[in-house]
Amino acid sequence: MEPTEPFPQTAGATEPEGTDGPTCARCGLMNAPGAEDCARCHAFLVANQRARTNGLYARQPSPELVMTADDLAAGIISDLGGAEALSTLELAYVAKLRSIDILARVAANVVVQEGLKTRAGQTAANLLNTSTTTFDRLAMRLGLKRKPRRVPSLADVMAGEADA
Repeated sequence: MEPTEPFPQTAGATEPEGTDGPTCARCGLMNAPGAEDCARCHAFLVANQRARTNGLYARQPSPELVMTADDLAAGIISDLGGAEALSTLELAYVAKLRSIDILARVAANVVVQEGLKTRAGQTAANLLNTSTTTFDRLAMRLGLKRKPRRVPSLADVMAGEADA
């Protein structure tokens, strides 16, 4: 088949005529408005949203990544003495660490799936490197040592019960 020939009609595909939807870059077919892939060659059309369901361009990260990041944030807050012992800025740092952890895990997944020889894999590897560096810098601001929670003394507890 010569490159100048039109893309062959696939069996059973219907082509809308006279619509003002997106034009396929591969075969030149004018598709119906709102179509995400070409009716003739099934290539993704401009502004489709199906490609944004996973990987770096996902609108929402997978639930497993979010749960892991939530566990990380809860552990950091606990290590720092609990939410009541943290300032607003420290809580914001913990939230940023959670977000960066999700981003780093998504990038690592893309590197594993795509490999380092692809453009997507190289982009994800660069993002993984940057996010790891940023995570480390923010973690250092919060500190690496565990801080004990302030627990009331036995005398305070007994005095509180006597008052009640």
